[in-house]
Amino acid sequence: MDQSDDMVSSDRESRLGQTSTKKPKPSQRIPKCTRCQNHGKKVQVKFHKRECEFRYCLCEMCILTTKRQQIMKVQTAQRRARQQHEMLMEMRKKSAKSKDSETPPAPSMNGSNDSNSSDGDMRSLSNNNSNSETCRSIGEPLPSIPIPPNLPPPLPHTTSPAITLFEPEPNPRLVEELLGYSVKLLQRFGYHWQSLTLMYVILKDSRADVEVAMRRITQGNES
Repeated sequence: MDQSDDMVSSDRESRLGQTSTKKPKPSQRIPKCTRCQNHGKKVQVKFHKRECEFRYCLCEMCILTTKRQQIMKVQTAQRRARQQHEMLMEMRKKSAKSKDSETPPAPSMNGSNDSNSSDGDMRSLSNNNSNSETCRSIGEPLPSIPIPPNLPPPLPHTTSPAITLFEPEPNPRLVEELLGYSVKLLQRFGYHWQSLTLMYVILKDSRADVEVAMRRITQGNES
C-alpha cells in the first residue's frame, strides 16, 4: 500500500510540475480607439468610429492621429496599386507566352512570290484606270451643281465653345469629414454659422489638412 501511495503522490507532483511550467496563453488584443486614448479613455474601435465623441477633435494629439491615419491610407493604396500592377504584368507575360506557342509557321517563299506578283498586277491595273479617267476629265467641262434657293445664310465665323468638364462627384465620407471639422473650426474660432461654407472651402483647399487650415485662418485673422 505504501508503494502505491508513493506512486500516486509522485504522479500528482509530476502533473503539478507540468502545469506550473506551462505558460499562460496571452489574451487576444482588442484594438482601442486612438482618439479616446488621447483623452484618457479606453473604448473598443468596433462599431465606434461614427459615435466617437473625439472624432473631430482639434487637439494636438488628435491632429497627429489624423495625419498618421491619412499616411496609412496612402501607403495602403500604394501597396494595393503595386500588387495590381504586378498581377497585370504576370497576366501579360502568360498571354504573350501562349500567343508565341500558338503562332502558325511562316508561309513558303513560292506563295509569297505569287502573292507579290498578283499585288503588282492589281496595282498596275488600278493605276491605268485612274490615268485614263484623269485624261478623260481634263478636256471635259465640270458639271454645274444647282444651289437650292431656300438655304439659310451662312453663320458668322465663331470660335468653338469651350468644353465644360464636369468635376467628379465628391466622396460622401470626405464631405462628412470636412463638414465635421468645419463645425469644430467654427466653435474654436468663435465664428457665426454663416461662415460654415468658408470653413469648408478652406479645409477643401487645404486637402483636408486641419493643421494647415487652422494656420490659414489664424493668418487671415492677424492680417
